[in-house]
Amino acid sequence: MSAQKVSPPALAGEQPAPWAAEGLRVGHLHLHVGDIEAGLRFYRDTVGFEVQANLGSAAFVSAGGYHHHLGFNVSNGVGAQAPSPHSVGLHAWSVWLDEDEAARLRARLEAAGHAVRDVPGGFVMRDPWQTALLVAVSS
Repeated sequence: MSAQKVSPPALAGEQPAPWAAEGLRVGHLHLHVGDIEAGLRFYRDTVGFEVQANLGSAAFVSAGGYHHHLGFNVSNGVGAQAPSPHSVGLHAWSVWLDEDEAARLRARLEAAGHAVRDVPGGFVMRDPWQTALLVAVSS
């Protein structure tokens, strides 16, 4: 059996692209977590998102009242641990914040005991399931 190159699907009338175009922005994403309450403590209480809905097995949070920027659920099982570094799935995501909001977030993270690592243009922290969140600082 030989490997076959598969292109991503395209909208009607468009040619599929082998990569995402520069400047692509995702409106929201969904994460697997092992505990909704722990997810809320991290993403609501520490990161600062506002809860839009908590269904018990999933929660939806956002900034500025949007229906949700981030959803997280226990579809992989209550108590699920961090995935293997070599597993398929989302391992990192990013947000852009202005300098003041980024500094406030960093202070909340450090006060809560979360490790924060500087990277060019911002900093990185990990949620309780080891998904990296890059905070890109815009001036």
